[in-house]
Amino acid sequence: MLRDCLRADFKIKTEVITPLIIAGADNSRDADIQPEGLRPPSLRGAMRWWFRAMMGGIVGKNKMKALESEVFGSTEGASSVRIRTYPRKSNPGKAHLCMNDDGGSTFKGNRRANIRRPAFREGSEFELCIQCEFGSSPIVLSSLWLLAMLGGVGARVRRGFGSLAMSPEDETTEKVLEDLRLSFSYSNTASLEELAEYLEESLKEIKKRFRDFASRRSVPGTSSAARFPVLSASRAKLWLIKPQHGFWAGWKEAMNDLREKVYRAYKTNQQLNEIGSASPRLASPLIIQIKRTEGGKCFGVLLAFDEGINPSRYPRYLGKNCGDFANFLSGIKGFECREVVLP
Repeated sequence: MLRDCLRADFKIKTEVITPLIIAGADNSRDADIQPEGLRPPSLRGAMRWWFRAMMGGIVGKNKMKALESEVFGSTEGASSVRIRTYPRKSNPGKAHLCMNDDGGSTFKGNRRANIRRPAFREGSEFELCIQCEFGSSPIVLSSLWLLAMLGGVGARVRRGFGSLAMSPEDETTEKVLEDLRLSFSYSNTASLEELAEYLEESLKEIKKRFRDFASRRSVPGTSSAARFPVLSASRAKLWLIKPQHGFWAGWKEAMNDLREKVYRAYKTNQQLNEIGSASPRLASPLIIQIKRTEGGKCFGVLLAFDEGINPSRYPRYLGKNCGDFANFLSGIKGFECREVVLP
């Protein structure tokens, strides 16, 4: 096991696409943003979440927990992953959570135009340095890829904020990513079909990598099904979305359209007060993210998780196996949607 004891170092340039709501140690709504920026604990936590989402569709929850602890640590042992981030070009400010929605108020009576949080604005850049055991580096980088290509970091990531663009910073990182066939960029194409095909092939490779990682390790535990969001064909659905003719020119236009004509339109269509509201509160089953091609074109990523794992007293906002939301997307006008087949 000498190979697993060796350390691998990676350097990745990270750019903020949509405002990164991550205030730092003092995260009160009125605080000025703190200098630490993209904080390693937040990034590690997000990577761990995506590791769990992928591995949960391969092994049972107890075995998954043991594998997760091996990579990211637990209360009984430290993480084998070391993360450091360094600000390069910071653009701090306040993010308007409702974007250009200057009129109207929330159901609690707050004016939407006044709802702001400390954030790093678009264009901010950080250097991300990751050190991990050589044997776990493919899984660590794959977890980071899932985060970068499908998700985000910080608050409000399920509503488009905290989207990041990543690229290798040095030759070593670039070579390892090439060997793993992990590209952290969406090609400059005019077709959602090509982007969907790229995601399908990449997700197949990543799931195979996770399966191989699990099969090489003998860990105790039962095979009971995971009761948390799982990234698999039976537990989730994934779509790409853009305007009918072309892409969005920028993230603001994308966020406003997705909020008004997809998210809020679906809530109105289904007569829902809020997607994800429950008592006690549950996270929304719908992740809306905004991504960008190499040519600067913006499009949406919609990831819906099956709500069947929730207790029976909770309503299914997206319908059985996300069926209601899928039907809504199939009839939406003015947009082009493409489903990505999950492995």
